[in-house]
Amino acid sequence: MAYKWLAKVAGYLQKPLQQAACLEYKGSGPLQHGGQVVLESVTDADWAGCKRTRKSRSSVHLYLGGSLIASHVRTQKSVSLSSGEAEFVAMVSGGTEVVFIRECLDYLMKGFAEIDVVLRSDSAAARGISQRIGCGKVRHLSCGLLRVQEAIKAKVFRASPVSGQRNPSDLGTKPLSGPRVRELLCRSGAVDDDGNPYGLEDLERSQSKMQVKEMMKSSRVGLVHAKKILPILLVMAQVLGADGAEGLGLAVTMAMMEDALLSGVATMATGLVVVLFWLGASWVIWWIYRWALPGRRATVDQANQAKVEKVNRYTQASIGMSPSERQFMNEYVDRCSFLTEALREEHRTVEQCEEALIEVRNENRDLRARLARSEGLGYAPESITIATHRGTVYHREDCGALANSRHITRYRACDFCIRARATEM
Repeated sequence: MAYKWLAKVAGYLQKPLQQAACLEYKGSGPLQHGGQVVLESVTDADWAGCKRTRKSRSSVHLYLGGSLIASHVRTQKSVSLSSGEAEFVAMVSGGTEVVFIRECLDYLMKGFAEIDVVLRSDSAAARGISQRIGCGKVRHLSCGLLRVQEAIKAKVFRASPVSGQRNPSDLGTKPLSGPRVRELLCRSGAVDDDGNPYGLEDLERSQSKMQVKEMMKSSRVGLVHAKKILPILLVMAQVLGADGAEGLGLAVTMAMMEDALLSGVATMATGLVVVLFWLGASWVIWWIYRWALPGRRATVDQANQAKVEKVNRYTQASIGMSPSERQFMNEYVDRCSFLTEALREEHRTVEQCEEALIEVRNENRDLRARLARSEGLGYAPESITIATHRGTVYHREDCGALANSRHITRYRACDFCIRARATEM
């Protein structure tokens, strides 16, 4: 057991931290004071992987300087309704672990280097959820999962993509074939007993396939075209690779078709020469015709120019306006002047009507004000009635309060003070 721990310590000493080293990048040199250490959380999820509970599994790999330091696979507590949600929950799980490791590194390094924390995921939907604020359309997310959004906004860590073909955390999500497992283990940094990379051949084979796919994608060659071209490429490879075997491939066929090919090329060359001869003869005749008749063309051009000048000399624009055009112009000017004067007269009439309307409105406002004042002051009634045994309140004769009163006194208005004043108002 002690020997295993000693070998592990020696392995860590053999590969110290490198400047800005991360997954699939060896770094730019030894780590110096004030340098950068990359701490990564690479996550993946198997959406609804459990056939019984339909819950997803989260696979998390933690890398420090490009070396795997921890990994785990956990079943998510809730059922995810989409693959993007499952990937986001896996990112939250990795972010929780990586924050703890960052705090430990800060305590150990004591400001020796800057720690860059990165959350890597191969899901664009999960990265989109993590880089916004709020649930958005995924309204059933737990509020505790949104702490990743706040951390990314505060630049505690950042979200970054990783290709699905190069994602080593795919090991913990689903069953894989042997070459695929060895390839991902090699990407994770696994080594055999001798310290050599484990699964290096499978990794190189996978990289070759990816390069071929990228070349086909960049050259826009589809699968159907590739299947058509593949037999021709195989035959050409057989012809070029036959060492001393002249009878293989297309060599015999090409030797038999050599005479036919030469005769065909000679026939095509003869036909091309004949066509070029007739085209050249036609062009020469046309050029001689243009060269031989320059004087006649100049004479025709001069005659045409003289005709144009003669026609322009007697045009109406050069002579001036005709009597009918002048009469039309005078009538048009007179009509415009008449309409202008009529419009001015109509405008003056409208202004007078507006002034009269303003005076009527002012008079109406004055009358309404006087009527309001007169209604506010009121007029004295002809007579009033008082029930003497019910206080000093007076009533009108038709008031219901006087129905049961036996002691009633009626008074009439004074003609000198009450009625005379009401008449003045």
